[in-house]
Amino acid sequence: MYIDKLEIFPVERRAYVIYRKTADMAWPKGHAKYELLLLKLITLDVNDWTFGRPTTNERSVIIEW
Repeated sequence: MYIDKLEIFPVERRAYVIYRKTADMAWPKGHAKYELLLLKLITLDVNDWTFGRPTTNERSVIIEW
């Protein structure tokens, strides 16, 4: 799994993250693995995670800090 797209909106204290994976890999449960990948790019104290409906290869997440 990797981060394909990251859009940061500092005024709104929100970001949109698009995660991608191979078709044979299962989506991780919870937000720990998603957060580990995100922390490699930016350091934020995330307060809220809103997961979109996953497709076979892509999942969108809205984070707020």
